[in-house]
Amino acid sequence: MHHRSTAAALGALVALLLLGQSEELLAREAHPPSKAGAEVNPAPTKRSFLQRLRPFEKTTIILTAGLSAGPFVGGVSSSVGLVIRARDSALPQGIFWQNGADLALVGGRRISSPTPSLRGWEWNIGPRSQRHPIYGDRVGLSIIPDMLSIAASRSGGLGIGFSLPIPGVPFVLCRVPLSIYVASPSLCRVGGKVNDGIDALTRTCGRLAAPVLRPAKRLLRPITRPIARAAQRIATRVSSHRRETPSLPAP
Repeated sequence: MHHRSTAAALGALVALLLLGQSEELLAREAHPPSKAGAEVNPAPTKRSFLQRLRPFEKTTIILTAGLSAGPFVGGVSSSVGLVIRARDSALPQGIFWQNGADLALVGGRRISSPTPSLRGWEWNIGPRSQRHPIYGDRVGLSIIPDMLSIAASRSGGLGIGFSLPIPGVPFVLCRVPLSIYVASPSLCRVGGKVNDGIDALTRTCGRLAAPVLRPAKRLLRPITRPIARAAQRIATRVSSHRRETPSLPAP
């Protein structure tokens, strides 16, 4: 009798355990637990059109149009531009105009504007352009000389420029250059890759041209040194004159 009661108790205990396990398995199937340390991805939600444009809220668009004269190896140019920024941007926007000249791989231009912070100078040597008050430092690559070019900056700017012919005027002598430049933080990765590629190309060309450029530098040194010193003296005088000139009182 004692053995029968013990067996019945053990059978009831096993039945309860099996019933509990079956209920736990059913609960797991209904609500599967997440793995330890794993992040549970929420269900994808549809984003509106304005939410998709949120990364481009700080976008700046720069449009230019002008006139360029001279052959491919050099010439003069003049253009008018418009800076369009986001509504909540603290950076200045407005119109500007620039006049410049290029000779072979060296050039420069003066940028003027009613907005003081958009004024300044830009210098370019080879593919690099520096100190532009609007574009900043960037690199450019001429795909077809004086016809199609691209530019990029590490701060997130990409631009394309092209030239249109003037009816009845030879394209080599005079043309109409147009450009559009877009700057946005979301373009930093693309601008960095373009800069890295142009930097690698510049280093390769420098190594290949080094045997020719070194003797040329020695020959041109008596000419380039006085020019560089004169340009430095002029820049120093201009900067000191600006510091000494008193600002007019506001009316």
